[in-house]
Amino acid sequence: MRFLFRVGLLAIVSSLFFLVWTHYPANPIRLALLRWYQSNRTPSFPTCANPQGAAFDGAHLWVACKGANAIEEINASDGKLLRTITDAVNLATPQYVLYDGSSIWVSNGSTSAGMLTKVRTSDGTILHTYAVGSGPYGMTFDGTSVWAANYASASLSKVNVSSGVVTNYSALSGCTKPDALGFDGSHIWVNCYNGAGNGKVRELDLDGNPLRTVSVAPAPYNFAFDGTNIWVVNVRGNSVSKIVAVATSSCTSPPCFVASYAVGTHPQGIAFDGKYVWVANANDVTLTKLLASNPASGTQTISVTSPPVFIAFDGSSIWVTSSADNNISKF
Repeated sequence: MRFLFRVGLLAIVSSLFFLVWTHYPANPIRLALLRWYQSNRTPSFPTCANPQGAAFDGAHLWVACKGANAIEEINASDGKLLRTITDAVNLATPQYVLYDGSSIWVSNGSTSAGMLTKVRTSDGTILHTYAVGSGPYGMTFDGTSVWAANYASASLSKVNVSSGVVTNYSALSGCTKPDALGFDGSHIWVNCYNGAGNGKVRELDLDGNPLRTVSVAPAPYNFAFDGTNIWVVNVRGNSVSKIVAVATSSCTSPPCFVASYAVGTHPQGIAFDGKYVWVANANDVTLTKLLASNPASGTQTISVTSPPVFIAFDGSSIWVTSSADNNISKF
């Protein structure tokens, strides 16, 4: 009886294999495995309206929801929504979020608001708002102060996280429409849009004094730092530029421009995961993954289901927001 059962089972399996082979004679097993893998590799989670920047606080991910005057706190381990904080006054069109090691900071992109909001991570309480220049967008943290790039007023603001003292730096000469910032451990980096065909990034000291300017591809935007190099996405250049920011044997007097590398169309978000630089390409609905130490050795393009906007790294996974579909995906 057992023998007959085994023979019957073998016959059923063989028949199924034959049917698959007749439809897909070219490596049917590989095709089946490929379909199974793709359907389970990228979990996505719903957010509130128009999610933009995201930041990780060591346990949870915080997302700015521009279209809802809100921020959300998400459990990084499973994507579960923990808290939504909505405040049309103190969270006016939030664009970026930043973690300073203790609190979450939110830039409120409304040109009339001109403010940063500080939020306690333990319970989501809004602790304070700080008046800065008009249209604050990108932020960075230098270990002492939170910096904001004020797009509408072409200026920068610095808020000391301990004292709350705000220092506003007047319009940046020759640097129009700054809306992104980076920090390389010693210096602040700011993007200078300067028209569709002209892109520059500027290095500043921690007192806001300009040091050097580096030419990159058109329309530079967000920054990432890999411990040695500053990376900047070039929105109209469809590329990412690598600049040595820390002295090395090949660059004794930084900054040194290395090269620009092609990515997808209309890149926006960027993050470094300890080995790779990730870029969100909004218009062709892809992510580009580059080996930071040697991007010329090859890049990987990853198709996603909706236009990616901003990227955050939680220590093990990459998170990507999509404002078109009001969700965030984990890779």
